[in-house]
Amino acid sequence: MAVPAPVFAQAEACPAGKIVASPTGMRDQYYRSVILGVDVRHALQCRVHPLGYSSDDDSAWPPGMLKEPSAATKPVGPNAADPHLLAARPSGGAPAPAKAMVLSPGAYQCPKPDMGFTIVDGANYRDATGRAGTVLFDAKTGSVVFRGGKLHNTAGTFAQPTAPGRPAAITFTVSGEACPLKM
Repeated sequence: MAVPAPVFAQAEACPAGKIVASPTGMRDQYYRSVILGVDVRHALQCRVHPLGYSSDDDSAWPPGMLKEPSAATKPVGPNAADPHLLAARPSGGAPAPAKAMVLSPGAYQCPKPDMGFTIVDGANYRDATGRAGTVLFDAKTGSVVFRGGKLHNTAGTFAQPTAPGRPAAITFTVSGEACPLKM
């Protein structure tokens, strides 16, 4: 049996694994998402999964509603164990950064003092009480996940300084709190 032309065209417009910005349902707000494929329940729509969220949050959108991954999006969701998040790479249409980021070592000061931490090196950190843990850092995307210590399973995003005299910062995904590097 031949595949109908509209379905075939839809499959090409919804390439599984491609990173996109998908609507949140709120005006002009988007999630960083991965296309899972064509949604067979909704004709001519792409099934997408917002990174860092539960599969319960998957949705379907016409291809024209999806934006390039460079569009402004909400922070990645709080589920650091999301298999789609762990498998995501900045390929599939996402522009690679001009240069990989380097996680800046030093003490990071958070609005809540007990959430402060020190990045020891690119793989280790100490929480505010001095307990050791590890930090998983993706130099291409800036995503950070803490393991062990007070911040166990806390996800965030690292941002390099954008101007001289401005500190690097890590922003927690769930709370949205920014923790700048003490200068």
